[in-house]
Amino acid sequence: MCELFIKADAEQWQSRTHSLRIDGVATSIRIENHFWDTLTEIGARDGMTVAQLITRLWHEAVDADHDLGNFTSFLRVCCNRYHALIAAGDISANLSVPIAEHPAREILARCRVADHPYLARKGFPEEDGFVDTDGRLVVPMRDAQDYKRINSIQWIAEDGGKQFLYGGQARGSVFMRGTGSDTWLCEGYATGLSISAALGSMYRQARVVVCFSAHNVAHVAGLLSGRRFVVGDNDPNGVGARYAASTGLPWAIPPEVGMDANDLHQKHGVRALVDLMRPLMR
Repeated sequence: MCELFIKADAEQWQSRTHSLRIDGVATSIRIENHFWDTLTEIGARDGMTVAQLITRLWHEAVDADHDLGNFTSFLRVCCNRYHALIAAGDISANLSVPIAEHPAREILARCRVADHPYLARKGFPEEDGFVDTDGRLVVPMRDAQDYKRINSIQWIAEDGGKQFLYGGQARGSVFMRGTGSDTWLCEGYATGLSISAALGSMYRQARVVVCFSAHNVAHVAGLLSGRRFVVGDNDPNGVGARYAASTGLPWAIPPEVGMDANDLHQKHGVRALVDLMRPLMR
């Protein structure tokens, strides 16, 4: 069996260093040639240079709140996952087929509109959503600057487990609810529903923008205009508060650590959420 591996091209396990900039910050990455070749292949399929691909992976990892203390290990895992997904048939082996060419629209088209146990558990038993054939709730992730464009999909299971569509774009992707001159930004779908309920109880028309992560809240806030407010999550590590504050907009988080706006709504009623939001509008 060992001969299957020891006959590999020795050049493939030699390391080399590439220098690049991520968000204007100069850095260097040193990994084996095998992984550089794989990153080059992945990027080429979507019309990106290696530097552009690495920057995108960095942003998406930050949006997913991954610990990037060892970013080179993350890149190696991405490469191995790419090959595993090709072997499983989840990504085409045809290198001319872009990875970003994902079936988001097809997934949305096959869904039925119905109530869902997750929504009921979050306090919205009468709320309908898109439900996939496997029973999971589907939240379309649309482009914040071109809302007709679907960038990705978020699946939510009955127990609250979440999964994003592989190859989809999370950065700059949103789900919007309602209309009005004011905009309220938040992280999660259920959080957005609670914010909409609080606005309704105040007889205020506004747009609620679900951003799917704290980092993306900060990013999307800079893409939109008009009066904007942020309701962050009170994460134990302070991520929600930190990114909410970084927007420079009026912001608030629930008073209890580990709580989001939906938790506050369910535990203390919609009035408690109104009391949290109302001071931001003064």
